[in-house]
Parts: sequence; C-alpha cells; structure tokens
Amino acid sequence: MTSSTTTSSGQCHSHNHPGHVCNHAPSSVSESLDEIEFSRSIFAACTAHNVDRVESILCRTKRGESPAISRDSAGYTALHYASRTGNIATCRLLLNAGADVDAKTPELGTTALMRAIQQNHLEVAKLLVSYGASLQDQNASQENVFHVLAIAIRDAGIDCEEFIELAGWLRNKARVGHPGRLEALLQARDVRGQTPGEYIVVVSSGTSALKEIFELPLPSTGQQS
Repeated sequence: MTSSTTTSSGQCHSHNHPGHVCNHAPSSVSESLDEIEFSRSIFAACTAHNVDRVESILCRTKRGESPAISRDSAGYTALHYASRTGNIATCRLLLNAGADVDAKTPELGTTALMRAIQQNHLEVAKLLVSYGASLQDQNASQENVFHVLAIAIRDAGIDCEEFIELAGWLRNKARVGHPGRLEALLQARDVRGQTPGEYIVVVSSGTSALKEIFELPLPSTGQQS
C-alpha cells in the first residue's frame, strides 16, 4: 500500500504524465503567465493575422535576436505560424526581415512550406518557393512535400478536389528546370515505405485527376520533332 501511494503521488506531480491534471496554484499561475506571454508574442500576432502587430514586433530585437528567427517553446518559428494560417502579407514581412525559409521544427522536422501545403495555401507556397524554399527537404518521417500534399488530400475526404490547383502547380514547379527532380520526389519512400501516390485512393473523378498528378512522367524518347 505504501509503494502504491508513493507511485501515485509521483505521478500526480509529474507534469508530463499522460492525463495529468494539476490543481496546485504554481502550475495555474505558470499556465496563466505562459498564456499572457504567448498572447503578446509574434506567434499570436501571426495566428490572428495581425499584420500591423507583426510589423511592430519585428522592429524590436530581444537579446540581439530578431523576432523573425525566434522560436516558441516547441521550436516553431513565426513563419511556421504565418504559413499555416495562410497570411501572405505576414509571410512576406517575416521573409524580408530575415526569417529562415527552410527552418524545421525540432521534433517533426516540418518546414513552413510543408505547413502551407497541408492547409492548401497555394499563394503562400508560391511565395515561400520564390524565396528559396526547398522542395526536396524531408521531415522526421522522411516525407517530402509530395508526401505531405498526398496525406493532406487523403485526410480532406470529399473536399480533396480543392487541392487540384496546388498539386498541379507543385508538380510543374518540381519538374521545370530540374531534370530528374520530380521523378525522385514521386518515387521517394517515407518511413512507412510509402511513395506519395500510394496515399491517394481513387474514389471519384476528382481523386482520379489528383492521382494522375502523382504519377511518374512518361520517359522522353529523345526524338526531335
């Protein structure tokens, strides 16, 4: 009985324990302070599409570091937030202020471009690529941008056809000017052993059109017309 009580008490005060609920005052105060700090941050401003607030914060530096490259407690940059919410004006501000376009989150290895693609933000994706965002980066699951797109399409269900324009643009962007890059991206396998196209299940004409975007291009015959 003593051992059980001791274990239970230890679990109660382990803040990372699954299902942990802490009722003592210091945690509550700490949570409130964290929330207040976040609400004043550039990350909250990006989430709220508050371009003026973002611009104001970018005029300051904290311990010699530009807010454009600072990270939140989970390792996300302001550009990760802005790319996910799809605010192109905020993204441009951050990029012009020196944000790292290819910064990855420490745990998942997610880039801002991957976040934009997940949310079907075509114009933000175009902007990021124009600033040099890599199409070949992989996240911690060895997924490239085509894997990320394919999984987003799969998860969108009946709304998947909304991704057709983004998917077509991404395919063309990967192909033009870079021989072999599109093929390499489409044939790459993630940690589950899946290629991007293997995540697309054809259930309608819309998904059939999307599936074609993930197919390998026909080999060139090398003949001149």
